[in-house]
This record gives sequence, structure tokens and C-alpha cells, in this order.
Amino acid sequence: MSALVSVIVPAYNREALVEETLESILRQSYRDRETLIVDDGSSDETAQVVRTWLVHHSDARGKLLTMKKNSGKSAAVNAGVAESRGEYIAILDSDDLLEPDTLARQVAFLEKHPECGMVFGLARMLEADGSAGHLEGGIGLNRDSLDFVGDAGDLLLRVNPIVSSSVLMRRSAVIRVGVLNDRLRYVHDWEYWIRLSGVSKIGFLHAPLVRYRVSSPNSSSANRIGTFKEVAALLELRKTAPQTGRLGSLMRHVRFYMLLSFRDGRLLDAVHILALGCVHTLKVIFR
Repeated sequence: MSALVSVIVPAYNREALVEETLESILRQSYRDRETLIVDDGSSDETAQVVRTWLVHHSDARGKLLTMKKNSGKSAAVNAGVAESRGEYIAILDSDDLLEPDTLARQVAFLEKHPECGMVFGLARMLEADGSAGHLEGGIGLNRDSLDFVGDAGDLLLRVNPIVSSSVLMRRSAVIRVGVLNDRLRYVHDWEYWIRLSGVSKIGFLHAPLVRYRVSSPNSSSANRIGTFKEVAALLELRKTAPQTGRLGSLMRHVRFYMLLSFRDGRLLDAVHILALGCVHTLKVIFR
């Protein structure tokens, strides 16, 4: 008998996109799974869309959980994990799409490599018009890996190389690490991978596992300033890491989020991030 996979889908105001996401789960070649959709206090018809979809797909082994108010992705995921039963846990954003063999490939990897607490892969970017873009994830590693951190370096000291929707985690590793930090609005996933890398190895599949929507309504990743502030705070707090490494990482994040702001046409955001970078550089040096 195969192991059960719990797919957690946190959703906030995604009435137009969540059904396509759920269909991508239904099309998985790996059949032993459950789907837990957590409506994070949506003000649109997300919950009703999910209810209707579940009625029409009784074979999906799906369940809708509803948060009383919008509490953020971390809180929604934590609620879903608490209700889940699977030996493996995936977190799929409600605007992303799994490739048909994603869960099968991930489960096979983790079954073969018990030393890995999680595995992730590449993500194909989807532009707003639905066109496919470039691949992201792995930061240049061009092969499968049983120890991504060993091969690519400390997860803290680089731009986050992991697209969260491409991840499958072992429940035993999740139990050891604990819940997501719901005080973080934007880098909760990155901070979680850093913690998980402290208790087990992280595997990497050099293959597209998910189609990731670059810019969709209510995407928290679109808040460049908020994201950069949380990244900078993590770098300040991790005093066990070498100062030169933290400073180098901070400069990379300044460039990264400035470029994203320029791409979005938000020049004032880019200037704001540059100013924040100067302030946080001084904090890393003198604290």
C-alpha cells in the first residue's frame, strides 16, 4: 500500500484560480492522496467555488477548512497540517499548478532517500497572460541532489532557491521542525526551509514540478518592501552565521528586490529598498 500524501491548499480571494489548481491535483498520477483547502477568510466566493468543486469531485478526497478571519498563509497552512493525515505533506499555493507526475516523482525520491526530510524541484513561471516563462529554483544546480545545502550552500546566505509549491515534506521532519512562523507574512516559507535544513537533508529534483504564477491577485510575493524587511531581519538575527556572509546575502537581496521593483515599474519602491539596505547593513555590522 502506498503512503498517503496530504496536499494543503491555502487560499485567499482566489475564486478565479483555485479550481484550476484543484484540477491539477486531481490529475496526479499518484492516487493515494487527500486535499485540504484552507479558505483564509476570503471576502469573495472562494469558499463557495471550492464547495461546488468538492460536490462534483467526490473522488478527490477533499475537505474545506475555513478560517474565521484572514490570518495569513502561515496560519492557514498550520491549520491544514493539523488536520492532515498523510505521511507526506505538500503545500500548493491556490494559483499554482502541479505537473501530472509531480507527487509520484517526489514520493519515489523520499522513499528511496530516507535521510531527506523534504524534496523540491524546478518551477515553470506562468505570466499573467498564461504564457509559460523560464524555470526557477535550485539557483543554478543542474543535477539532482541528495543534500542541496551541502551542494549549494547555507539557505540563509542566498536568495530563497525554493518555490514552496514544488516542495514535498516528510511528516516526521515537520513534527521535528514545528509550525510555520505566523508572525512572518512574506518569508515564512524560506525561514521554514532554513529550520528544516537544521534537522535533515533537503533533496532536489532537477525537473519542472510546478507551474508558478508570477503575478496574480493577492500574491504576497508582490510586496517587495515588506518581503525585503523580513529578509533583512532574518539576516540580522542569525548571528551565528559569518558577518561577511550575511552582508553578502543582504547585498544580493537588495539587488534582487530592486530589480523586481524596477520590473514592476515601481521606482520609488526600488529607492526605498536601497535606503533600507543601507540601514540594515549598518545593523549587521554594529549589532
